[in-house]
Amino acid sequence: MAASPPALLSSRHRCPRIILHSLVVVVSVFLVAAVLLHNSVFSSRLLPNSSPLLRHKTPLIVLLGDSITEYGANPRLMGYASMLANDYVRRADIVNRGAAGWTSRKWLEHFPSMIQDWGHNPPALVSIALGANDAALESDPVHVPVDEYASNLRDMVRQIRTAFPTCMIMLVTPPTVDDATCIWPRSNEQAGVYAQMCVQVGAALNVSVVDVWSAFLHENQQNRTTVLHVPDGLHLNGPGNMLLHDLWLAQVHLDMPQLSPRHLPIVFS
Repeated sequence: MAASPPALLSSRHRCPRIILHSLVVVVSVFLVAAVLLHNSVFSSRLLPNSSPLLRHKTPLIVLLGDSITEYGANPRLMGYASMLANDYVRRADIVNRGAAGWTSRKWLEHFPSMIQDWGHNPPALVSIALGANDAALESDPVHVPVDEYASNLRDMVRQIRTAFPTCMIMLVTPPTVDDATCIWPRSNEQAGVYAQMCVQVGAALNVSVVDVWSAFLHENQQNRTTVLHVPDGLHLNGPGNMLLHDLWLAQVHLDMPQLSPRHLPIVFS
């Protein structure tokens, strides 16, 4: 049966529409491809070294500690952490995990969650600076017995090594206490006991140690006019933070030169 005139007219109209639709699809695909190609070329011109940059993973350095580290982020005090952030700018990411009032016992409670948090970006170095609060006199509620302090440090090192076998670890002893001005239940003698224990733990575990207490004591003996603490006798002032910064960096240069700012490549150059 022959198609009716309306049916023939409809089929004739459909053919151009199909052709037009096909042309639109082809042109659209071509335009999308052209835009993607242009963006790729533009990006390569804008960042000629983009491939090496993408391959380079910026190291993560974690500063874990108590108020000495938390306040170390304060540029008004020439905080040691803020100075390290400046040393490592475009070379490594410095993460400050200082918590005022915290002890090794308190940190150990939260350590599993910290390990989990670092899982997506494992640290290259974890610096553990604890003991200033652990070494409080026994009358202070934050006091942690020295044997427990040592056990807590060992446990933290073990957890880091288990989770991140290539991560470097550095222990930092508590600093000295200015007995003449200290307003906290602390003593320099007690801080020295915990500092020595920190050194012993580091030696037993083959972990680098920054002996801040001994260095501060030596500095005070060499120059009795040197003031390393703010008026509360416990926390560090500008010169104290500067000395801690210099000691920390010197230990990195000595024990893990691959993580020294002078040896890490500059990214985004």
